Parts: sequence; C-alpha cells; structure tokens
Amino acid sequence: MILAPWAGGASRRPVAKRADAIAGAAAHTRAQSVTGLNIRVADIAAVYADWSAKGAQFLTEPIDRGPEIRCYLRDPDGHLIEVGQSRG
Repeated sequence: MILAPWAGGASRRPVAKRADAIAGAAAHTRAQSVTGLNIRVADIAAVYADWSAKGAQFLTEPIDRGPEIRCYLRDPDGHLIEVGQSRG
C-alpha cells in the first residue's frame, strides 16, 4: 500500500452517497486547501469490504473512473480520504 498526502482537503459538511456529490465536494475542498489523504491499494474491493466490516463509513462504494477505481470516506475530524486502485 502506498500513502500519498495531497492538498485537496475537505469541508466538514455532510456529503450524500452519490458520485456527483463527491465530485462537487472535491472541487469545493480544493478551493479551501485543507489537507486530505490519498491512499492507493492493490485490491480496492477487499479494502472496502475489510474496512466496512471494521466500522468505516464510506461516502461512496468503489466508483469506476476508467484508469482508476476510487471510493471516499472521512476521518473522525472530517478530512476527506480517497482510496484508489490503479488499473495500470
């Protein structure tokens, strides 16, 4: 697993579980320059299932974005975390 910090960040407002809401939240958070976290994994389906079983509340299920599959959640302080799997 590779951890890579990014300067996208997140607002503390609730986000719906729809992909378009996430896209809007990502655009909103980039404008705010709050720190977030981007995590790359080898098997996103396994990570999603494992973390969900351990109590993580994802904002989205894994979303196919072409070259990547991504899902999103927030840490206890409200920072956006992007989990992604590269197809390349």
